Amino acid sequence: MFTNATRHRKKHPEKSPVSFKEFIKFFTGFARKPSLGLPHDVTVEFKHGCMTSQNGTKCNCLPTASTCSLTITIPVHINTFEEMSNSMIEAIACGVGFGCC
Repeated sequence: MFTNATRHRKKHPEKSPVSFKEFIKFFTGFARKPSLGLPHDVTVEFKHGCMTSQNGTKCNCLPTASTCSLTITIPVHINTFEEMSNSMIEAIACGVGFGCC
């Protein structure tokens, strides 16, 4: 995802997706790699049971990150690279400067 984002950023600087550094900040809460490494392993979880809206469209929930437990939760209804990329960009943009614990 981030290799494609880097290529996209070079071709379309006005539509700049998030950087790897921004993703790490969203996911861990650290602005840079801690000198002693991360305090523990990272975890990826999948969110099941997303609700569809009354008009039948699928849920619009986004990936979330817990910076305390180093856990990222991804909704299972994200099926394509494009959906994942768009969801992560939106989640990171909405969570700038905010950590979830």
